[in-house]
Amino acid sequence: MRPGYRYRSVRQVIAWGGPVTSSVWLFFLVSPIRILFSSHHSQAFIWAILADVSVFVALYLLLVGRDTYGGADLHPLHLRRDIILLIIMTALSVSTTLIVGPEWVAGLLYTSAAVGCKLPTKWALITIAVLQALTLGLTPMAGGSWLDAGQAFIFVGIIGLITTGVCRLIITIRALEQARQEVTRLAVSEERLRLSRDLHDLLGHSLSLIAVKSELAKQLVRIHPDQAMGEIGDIERVSRSALADVRAAVSGYRQMSLPQELTAAEQILSAANIRVDIMATTAVIPSAAESLLAWTVREGVTNAVRHGHARHCTITVEKLPDGHRIAVRNDETAQGEVPGWNKNFTCGNGLTGLAERVRAANGHMQATRLTDGGFLLCVTLPTMEPSLPGGAY
Repeated sequence: MRPGYRYRSVRQVIAWGGPVTSSVWLFFLVSPIRILFSSHHSQAFIWAILADVSVFVALYLLLVGRDTYGGADLHPLHLRRDIILLIIMTALSVSTTLIVGPEWVAGLLYTSAAVGCKLPTKWALITIAVLQALTLGLTPMAGGSWLDAGQAFIFVGIIGLITTGVCRLIITIRALEQARQEVTRLAVSEERLRLSRDLHDLLGHSLSLIAVKSELAKQLVRIHPDQAMGEIGDIERVSRSALADVRAAVSGYRQMSLPQELTAAEQILSAANIRVDIMATTAVIPSAAESLLAWTVREGVTNAVRHGHARHCTITVEKLPDGHRIAVRNDETAQGEVPGWNKNFTCGNGLTGLAERVRAANGHMQATRLTDGGFLLCVTLPTMEPSLPGGAY
């Protein structure tokens, strides 16, 4: 782009180009005005006709210059006003033609163009047909030939139909521009939602691990200083890993690894005194499915540590004939809950975000409290392509 160049949108081009283009067609009035000045009429009569023509041109420019080619304004007050102005234009054209001569039937050309700009499509087509019929009767009455009437009939129809078609084309272009802007807005909103989900999941998991290890280090610092230092070292490692994950999430390049998440799950559950059993398939898992399975592990373990009082957690990864399934189950019992009561479960932000990811991949997610007091998070994914639509999760 050249320095100092100002980009103009489609709407701006139409706003300026429409009135300019419509004004160019006023050169059709040059011939009738020239004939008027070369006629035998008095100066007073000529100036009176010019005043009449000036009012006509002003009305035409007012109609086509206000939101030119924007289509009909269906607001009742605005539509009524435009109809009144079109009636006045038609009356001025008819009176001038009858008083001066058949060459002034050209005024109906501008009326036809204004009709195509300002009236709804059905009304515009009917009005253009009425103006065509008016030219057939008006031209002979003003002293013109039937050939002149036929030419006026054709031009009034062509100009009206072209203007109507161009108006509707511009309306479509404007609608497409608005749709493009809306798609852009939704894409930005979706990306912000993705980032917020990732940050929630990343920080929730990492901060849970840091909190558990910090509590353990506080208990060990007096009786087992060496072990406490090891836990503090783990806290430092997790903090740095969380920082790296957040940076990667912001950059959009992070790819979840299922083996890494299973290892991290074993560490955090062990630190929280939760016995863990991991049964994972050795089959190759596509990267897109692996990312979602890893998120499931992270969310299931985070919920087990933060929201429950589990003592045992089982993580199972299975290869199905038509996809993959992962299940994270623990024996938690929420405070105040009686074992055997299968109450309705309400998903939090993490599970809600995971459900949206699974739904986008055409998978199925189950998150429910079991009748024995445990909690089950199960995700089933179909056979997936190497990458998920809408960005890497």
